[in-house]
Amino acid sequence: MQSAGDVGYEHAQIGAEYWAGLPLPWNTSGQDLEITKAEFSQVPKGLKVIEYRAVNGNETDGNILFSSNDGKSGLADLLKARNYADHPVMVKAKSGSDIYYIARVKVTGPVHGALKDCRFWYRQDNKEYQQQVDCSTIIRLGPPIKYQK
Repeated sequence: MQSAGDVGYEHAQIGAEYWAGLPLPWNTSGQDLEITKAEFSQVPKGLKVIEYRAVNGNETDGNILFSSNDGKSGLADLLKARNYADHPVMVKAKSGSDIYYIARVKVTGPVHGALKDCRFWYRQDNKEYQQQVDCSTIIRLGPPIKYQK
């Protein structure tokens, strides 16, 4: 679904950190595969990727498309979630993965462009592959969101 359109956030603050989700991995082939790495191919000026993680949607209240890293959003604290990125992520044949990839990004100034073009590295049948998937996360500076207690 994420690869079918843009994800956006118009309340970013300079110096703040956010989580941007990559598309949920799906394996449409008839053989299992192992994802070894995933990242945004294009990171615009004004954003810096601090780290990539792989987390389990069953442990993070589902697949998070975009979230603040300030602890006030009410979503799972992704810094405390188990990080599965240190090992290959198995995706069974003809199914999706419960584990998805996220990027922790910091806003360093006005953002010019979008986080785009998600690239996945994977292994299948002892061969290494890369696949680029369309994705776009638009982050813009704007007034901060005021959370109710």
